[in-house]
Amino acid sequence: MSILKDYLIPVSGLQFQDQVASKWSPQPGVMLDPSLQFGEPCIQDTRIPTSALWSLVRGGDPPDFVACSYGITPRELTAALHWENKTAA
Repeated sequence: MSILKDYLIPVSGLQFQDQVASKWSPQPGVMLDPSLQFGEPCIQDTRIPTSALWSLVRGGDPPDFVACSYGITPRELTAALHWENKTAA
């Protein structure tokens, strides 16, 4: 496996359990955990999918209303929207 070492790309934000990657935080505030929402990206420490928030804001709901409705901070909403915009590009 040492011949692959030069070709591997480091991935930050991975969490391991029993030497197996179990969770991934691709950016602050966003977590992918296979045991939550089938691994869909969610606001960290919640079960709120980032895609649900993005859909509401994209559909015309004011960001402050969405954040208040889900009980999250504007900063958490911004992290979710940033992630969704980044992956949509």
